[in-house]
Amino acid sequence: MTKESKRVNAIIDMTLYDNVMQQGYATITEAIIKGLERLLEPVNTNIPESFNSSNPELVMSLNNRIESLEEQLKVKDKQLENKDIQIENLTNTMQSQAINIHDMLNQKQISETTEKKKPFWKFW
Repeated sequence: MTKESKRVNAIIDMTLYDNVMQQGYATITEAIIKGLERLLEPVNTNIPESFNSSNPELVMSLNNRIESLEEQLKVKDKQLENKDIQIENLTNTMQSQAINIHDMLNQKQISETTEKKKPFWKFW
């Protein structure tokens, strides 16, 4: 009794091909079949014994690390909020300075155009 099979084509990197062939597979087909079989194997969701709750020191250590990382995240969030506020304040300051400069330039132009010029024959 023969198994029904399907021909497939694949393009792989030469480095990967060389590494697979160095593993001792007779053909690349054998390696591909083995890889596809491993892909379809059920995922092992068993927690290793070292992570079991019977090891309270490890659990406590990991919990402490998690709490430390959460604190660091909170601090970083606060720093980001402060930076956002500082950037907003600088933007507002820059906008007000630009408006002041614009107003000063407009006033200078107005004052230059309103000055009366003396006739060219009057020297004093």
